[in-house]
Amino acid sequence: MTIKTYAGLSTAVFRRLNRTAETTVFNDCIELAEAEINRRLALKPVRPMHIVATATLDGEYIADPTTILDVDSLSIDGVPVKPTSPQNMQDMYERDATEGQPKFYAQVGEQFRLYPAPDVAYTAKLIYWSKVPPLTSVDDTNWLIAAHPDVYFHGVLAHAYQDYFDEANADTQASYFDVALQKVLDAYPHRSDSRPLRIDDMPIIRRPYEVLA
Repeated sequence: MTIKTYAGLSTAVFRRLNRTAETTVFNDCIELAEAEINRRLALKPVRPMHIVATATLDGEYIADPTTILDVDSLSIDGVPVKPTSPQNMQDMYERDATEGQPKFYAQVGEQFRLYPAPDVAYTAKLIYWSKVPPLTSVDDTNWLIAAHPDVYFHGVLAHAYQDYFDEANADTQASYFDVALQKVLDAYPHRSDSRPLRIDDMPIIRRPYEVLA
């Protein structure tokens, strides 16, 4: 059985451990491995993490995609919705809480805040950098395990050996995991978009009592 699926990974991991498969342990180890994978890849997103999606803008606040790391661009019919800071966004609403086609967005927690607030529902194109989609028994594959199964294999094994109190093998597998993950970074030497992280394109709106240093 191929390792490139949830079931295949489970078979390979527990065969190496020489144990009967335990779903709870396996799922916990996947979650822990993915946490480290996403922390590392967030520092240098690679091409498969570049996602193009549609978003419905129908309120002042809309939810971020659950896997989002950083926004690349947001646009409505080719017209950019520009990034700004949460403070600028608040200033704009205090000056004029109008409605219309959104021109600016700010990321506030796990939401986008839009200005002006949409007067109707708009369909937008959202391009963003995404975390690795979680591997589960339902969503049983993703781009990383399909192209780089060794990352999941060694990452899950490292945590499984820790769970079974085999520190020597845990350390060995963690070392293999580090090497495999570095090879993923090396396999995608160029980002598909070289733009820096978010820039506030809008001039800062200052309240009358604020003084520039």
